[in-house]
Amino acid sequence: MPTSKLQNIQTSPVVQKTMDAVQTTSDAFCDRLSGNLVSALVFSAVGLVAFGIAFWIFDAVTPKVSLWKELVEKQNTAVALFLAAMIIGMAMIISAAIHG
Repeated sequence: MPTSKLQNIQTSPVVQKTMDAVQTTSDAFCDRLSGNLVSALVFSAVGLVAFGIAFWIFDAVTPKVSLWKELVEKQNTAVALFLAAMIIGMAMIISAAIHG
């Protein structure tokens, strides 16, 4: 089987050290990226669960008002704006709690 011309070339120590450094840096970057990706997914899941619990508590605290009925059936803009403000506020609180 014929060998490639590149396989026969002897690399200098400087080139070999550079190639090793690039490989090490690449491995470290991939490890860091995968760790950050896992952290982002976990914190997103925790944030969504915390948001769901907070929304459920808010819905339970206001038993006289059916949020779904007010939003969908009556198309109450005031309730929609209030819920939007509540969602943004809860998102800021959850984000601050996650980031420390």
